[in-house]
Amino acid sequence: MPDLSGLPLKSMWFKNLQFTKRTPECLLAYCPWRTGERVPLLRVDLRSNRWTDEGEGTEGNCLDFLMRVHGCSQAEAAAMADDCLPESARGLVVLRLRVENGVQVDA
Repeated sequence: MPDLSGLPLKSMWFKNLQFTKRTPECLLAYCPWRTGERVPLLRVDLRSNRWTDEGEGTEGNCLDFLMRVHGCSQAEAAAMADDCLPESARGLVVLRLRVENGVQVDA
């Protein structure tokens, strides 16, 4: 899995999530893959760009999040991640997947 911690991918977390608490370090939200939650169990660490689902004990990076929410492949999630980057940085996530993991991604 490519190291995505340095990429400005915070905008992905904000899309369609109902946040209950924001601090400079993290966000708390209701999990988009569960309904009827009474307590927000999704924590997004903004420093590491990683999320944790406290209800299931699962965690991951932005690509894992996109794959879970959209039910897509890693290659499709990489393309979505690239769309969230500024124009000058487009292609970075797809390129990292190709180089580090040998994943075939249509650019």
